[in-house]
Amino acid sequence: MDTKHLTTFVKLAQTLNYQKAARSLQYSPSTLFKHVQLLEEEMGVSLLAKEGRQLALTPEGERFLAHAKKILEQYEQMTADMVEDAVIDGTLSVGGCEINTRSGMRTLLETFSQKNPAVRIDMMTGPNANMPSFVKNGLVDVAFYYCIGHDHLPGLKEKFLYKEAAYLAVAPDHPLAHRTGLTCQELEKARIVYPHDSCCLFVELMRRLKNQGIHPKEVSLLGNLELVLDMVSHNEAVTLLQQYALARYEAAGKLVRLDLAEEPIWAWETIIWPEEKLLKGALRAMVQQSAIYAQSLMRENADQNAEQ
Repeated sequence: MDTKHLTTFVKLAQTLNYQKAARSLQYSPSTLFKHVQLLEEEMGVSLLAKEGRQLALTPEGERFLAHAKKILEQYEQMTADMVEDAVIDGTLSVGGCEINTRSGMRTLLETFSQKNPAVRIDMMTGPNANMPSFVKNGLVDVAFYYCIGHDHLPGLKEKFLYKEAAYLAVAPDHPLAHRTGLTCQELEKARIVYPHDSCCLFVELMRRLKNQGIHPKEVSLLGNLELVLDMVSHNEAVTLLQQYALARYEAAGKLVRLDLAEEPIWAWETIIWPEEKLLKGALRAMVQQSAIYAQSLMRENADQNAEQ
């Protein structure tokens, strides 16, 4: 039994469409048909059937799907165990928004390069909202992606890393910088700057302000993080940053978190990769080391809270 055939069957079970599955797996529809045919011959049962114009799993196909998923998971684990001590090399393309790759995940990427010097990391930055399509379209092998709550991402596998708060921030000498117990009403006269309006954090902030009838003096979308930080540093604006990214700028004396008497916006940080891609080599190392890094962040955060 060929794992490629099993991967084909699992993808077809998800899409129930030969054209969609073929595009995802980068095979021709006829190749997928042949894969299924070989599986059916080997099992001696029909796994897929047409119901009118719609493709559907047969009862045998439903049972076979559960076994196919387990076999593929075991195959990934076996492959990883066999190469665990081998030198990992090659190129790994990694996607993420600027806030993640330059701040929040910077330490992780530096550590990964130190532990895996034979792996070349190709970074691709873009709006966070674009990361799932970057992975699906093969622009990157893996990406860091955050969302409000849990996003269902068809065609992708994801591993939850950690949950972090996002806070409003200003320059240290901004008029709001050292005031306590602020409310969102204070933002009526503020200029809010952010890289992209597609970011889930920005969308949630605007939703909250709108629900409270608050209309900031100005909202500017500047296209990149560098311009945002430059404008904030000149006391001209307020921005929104995740907790671990903001901590870097606070430690450098560049930004101050606003003391808002409101619940922060929470982001779920994940790492995502194509569902059909086997988790091995550099990809597996990145996923594993991301999980280890996330655990260290959580421990550090717990220790800081205990000290306070």
